[in-house]
Amino acid sequence: MFGLRTKRQITTKYSPYYLMFGREARYPSEVPEHYMVGAETRRFSTHLNVDVSQDMEIAEEIDAEDWSRSSCSYMGTVGILLTKGHR
Repeated sequence: MFGLRTKRQITTKYSPYYLMFGREARYPSEVPEHYMVGAETRRFSTHLNVDVSQDMEIAEEIDAEDWSRSSCSYMGTVGILLTKGHR
């Protein structure tokens, strides 16, 4: 897949990777053997993990509200109470 995504396409004249990320991909052989992750990158990734956790909590709350609303609406229309996983 990496090969397909990094190959320049005839129609666009760019690789899909370049169109997605705005730069050409680095092949594993191009990354230095002793590549060090700096403190700034570590701080960023820590904040990113916290932000994603908070976003997941918000999404789960919204999903529960939507499920409750949809289930009640279905109950009023059809007369059957849906539970999660109900098909």
